[in-house]
Amino acid sequence: MKKDSLIKRTQAGAGLLLLAAFLLVSCSKDRSAIAGRNLGTVVVDAAPGAFPLRIRTDVKWRACATDSWLQVGGQWMEADDVCRIDYASNESVVGDIRFARAGNVLFETADGLQVDTLLVLQRGAMPFLSLTASYEIPEEGGDCSLTLDTNLGDRQRAALSLRCETKWIHDLRLGADGRSILFSAEEGEGRSTVLYVEYTDVFGQVTTTSCTLNQ
Repeated sequence: MKKDSLIKRTQAGAGLLLLAAFLLVSCSKDRSAIAGRNLGTVVVDAAPGAFPLRIRTDVKWRACATDSWLQVGGQWMEADDVCRIDYASNESVVGDIRFARAGNVLFETADGLQVDTLLVLQRGAMPFLSLTASYEIPEEGGDCSLTLDTNLGDRQRAALSLRCETKWIHDLRLGADGRSILFSAEEGEGRSTVLYVEYTDVFGQVTTTSCTLNQ
């Protein structure tokens, strides 16, 4: 009986050979470890979606996922068939060029002797920061507040960098709610400056937003 398999990605428009591999025969029936060959890697975006894989072999097989954000049917399939792999959205925030999480899809034969692995890497969401484009400060100055729109978590917001390169803006800080930019302005008129909010992720990628303060 042949033990070779050919797995193709059948997503419309792709039409590319994803990977070709020989299923490995394992002498061990210990299911506590992932045995066999890493068949390849598929990279998916942060948004939820799915992709199909065509499996070509002459033995019964099934696919199952080791991570909850990946969903595969898990039923036994005939020798030559297609399986659909669904993946949930990933809300973790990392740079788009980085991978936020990894999961495995296992392919095993009906005799339980062959288990090969497909690695799925999912990107994280892009960091997002936004302030209103401009803010009017009254002539008498005083305490002011801006609302920050962001998808950063509490711990990430605590690492924000705030700056305003002028001497008439003081006590620039992040509010206790993690979404308010607080500051005080001196009395004055006919002037403007720019307030910047920056986030630097663990990979050194910087995301910036700004607001022009007019008085």
